[in-house]
Amino acid sequence: MSGGASGWESTERRRLRMRVPVPRHLHTRLAILIFCWLAVIMLFGWMTRTADKAVLDEIRAQARGIAVALAAALDPDELAQIHGPDDMTRPGFQRIQELIDNVTAANPDVRYAYVMRRDTTPGSPDTAYLYIVDERERDRNGNGVIDDDERAQQPGTPYDATDFPAMVAAWHAPAADEAVTADPPYPDSISGYAPVRGADGGTAAIVGVDVLADTVRSKKAAVRRAAWVLALAMNALLTVVLVLYRKQHLALARNEALTRELETRNRLLHAANAQLERMNRQYEEELKLAQDVQLGLLPREFPRHDRLSFDRCFVTCEMLGGDLYDAFQVDDDRIVLYVADVAGHGASAALISGLVKMTVEAMKAERDADPIVGRPGAALARINRLVGREIPSDKFVTIIYAVFDLRASVCRLASAGHPPPVLASGGVATPIAMPTGAAIGLCEAGDWPEADCSFGARDKLVFYTDGITEAMNSAGEEFGDERFLALLRAHGAEPAPVVIERLSRALAGHRGAITASDDYTLVIAEFS
Repeated sequence: MSGGASGWESTERRRLRMRVPVPRHLHTRLAILIFCWLAVIMLFGWMTRTADKAVLDEIRAQARGIAVALAAALDPDELAQIHGPDDMTRPGFQRIQELIDNVTAANPDVRYAYVMRRDTTPGSPDTAYLYIVDERERDRNGNGVIDDDERAQQPGTPYDATDFPAMVAAWHAPAADEAVTADPPYPDSISGYAPVRGADGGTAAIVGVDVLADTVRSKKAAVRRAAWVLALAMNALLTVVLVLYRKQHLALARNEALTRELETRNRLLHAANAQLERMNRQYEEELKLAQDVQLGLLPREFPRHDRLSFDRCFVTCEMLGGDLYDAFQVDDDRIVLYVADVAGHGASAALISGLVKMTVEAMKAERDADPIVGRPGAALARINRLVGREIPSDKFVTIIYAVFDLRASVCRLASAGHPPPVLASGGVATPIAMPTGAAIGLCEAGDWPEADCSFGARDKLVFYTDGITEAMNSAGEEFGDERFLALLRAHGAEPAPVVIERLSRALAGHRGAITASDDYTLVIAEFS
């Protein structure tokens, strides 16, 4: 009986399938699906090639930008004193080599950085160069031996740039290699170059910055993986949609079969959703990595002094941002703090903030020979001169630059279009009355006047960016200066971490469900 019943069911199902005609346009839909698959694959192939070119252009721009920033930080007069190995003991050589090492340490993608000049020996071609300063030798691969590609070239060592037209062209303007190039015994790399200008505007030397081919390949591979995984997911979804649509037309005759089929397709959809979730997590991880790189520009700890302590709050919006702050000691009695805000968001804002950071680092490295780092107005003028010409016309940077003289209990300030700090003392919170100059990048030259602010024990000087006062709620209302000052008046006498916690809670309550549209930074200098 069991076998007979089973045979009858199979016969009925065959009859049922015979009574249900297969749609005539099913083959047309299959052809459309195949066409869509091919179109998606071709589209993502084109996107992959475009992304490869974009990655290469980004790396070339990065190498060229770092070379420009490093060239701007070099002193042509010091370079002119270095000709041979005997000059390696000069203080100028040591400072330049330390600056080069700092650049390679601060930029993980950079493998080598160096300074060269043309060989002026009569009869020498434009492709003949001589090393001036190379970075220090170090065992990069950890094998206990300084290999050929890890050796530092001594001043005066010749170099033939015949195979590197970008290096030759860099004598006149910043340039970068068009593609990855071999340069034995060094690993394959892509390089950016920039001229070092003398006081007369002529070129004294060039700076070279190398990014390894392995770095280029790894970034291209990450882009390709993401593109092709997305292409496969879209093709899978197209297949699922067509199959489900076909099953819908057969529903009247095969409800039971359709139910089982839908369960199968739902599992496929869940798998596709799980894959999309994994891709989303990967994107978030890559974004977090980019944010970590940007956070690496910020100080891990502030200078320590028995009369002054710092606390800060730094919050970025969803994209990469351009807020920047740093503090460092000039001498036993003076500490510098600056807070900067680059207009806009994204990679360009982050790169400009990096240029500002590197410029100030160069000024710090030269503070023994050039005390400009301790003079706010002159420091802003130097930053504008070195960074302003590298900023696109639609960008600018606001900076507040402060020098704390702890012996005299005075803070000297200069502002480049940045909001003035607020002095909180007891229940009083008052913005410092001070003039301001133009934001960095808005003019080639200008005047950044200075102002003094006296402080006493338990006073706080609060520095911030306009992302705090311009934070909006769902009604388009800004947090505003009055709320900000009222909060400082109410809690200014409390410890700095408490003030920061109160402000963060107030901003979150004001925005509600609205996400932050701008970065914001708060740095509190507390005196004792």
